[in-house]
Amino acid sequence: MIITTMTPREIMEEYERDYPEIRRRLFSYLRSNDKALKTRFKRTGEKRIIPSEPRSTVVNGNRYRVWLRIDCCSSGFKSFEATVYQIIQDARTGKPRIWILSTPSDRGIQYVLEFKIDAIKKLYPGAPMKNAIDSFMRGVSNQYTIYQKPESSPYNFEASFGESLIGFGLEEPGRFTFEKIYRTKEIEEIGNSLGLDGDQDPMKIYNLWIESKNKVEEAPEILGDKQKEIELAWKEFENNII
Repeated sequence: MIITTMTPREIMEEYERDYPEIRRRLFSYLRSNDKALKTRFKRTGEKRIIPSEPRSTVVNGNRYRVWLRIDCCSSGFKSFEATVYQIIQDARTGKPRIWILSTPSDRGIQYVLEFKIDAIKKLYPGAPMKNAIDSFMRGVSNQYTIYQKPESSPYNFEASFGESLIGFGLEEPGRFTFEKIYRTKEIEEIGNSLGLDGDQDPMKIYNLWIESKNKVEEAPEILGDKQKEIELAWKEFENNII
């Protein structure tokens, strides 16, 4: 695993330099497999194909992993989408850092989506770290909806992406760091536990949940057994949704 202390800007500068070669290699892979893709389309009728394993390539010493979503027709592949990500070891903490890199564009707006490993592992309990990361990235498309909420606490953005996933985290220049990731169903269950009806803003639900938990933890000890019952109920609920 590569070790790094790079900033988001440095990460994106290297990726922009490497991207043309990454793209060339992806096209080369697709062209060499065009006959197989055409045969598969005629046999199954699948218009979108995702290979069983992500591609892995090293450019200028940087290792990239890529999930491809290939749009096919009777004449072979038409186009593709790519989720490009890296798994890097942080030189300061020794922990893995996982991020998706936005595709370079003429608009000049580039950013890194970084994910805490614990947030991913909770979605795939028992799976080896690398398998959990690859499975997570397979379900994440290159289309995200990010809502920035600067005044929100404890996290200042939420994002919907992938297979009914919602993430919360902290934004800084050039980077969105996902601290928590939940399935949509889990957020709905939290909202129900708080007595909220109808469609609710996920960030509002999450913040109310955190606030409620904090109130339980800060309640006076004189509540005795009743207080303990409340604490145990919250812990049991949190364990069930994770």
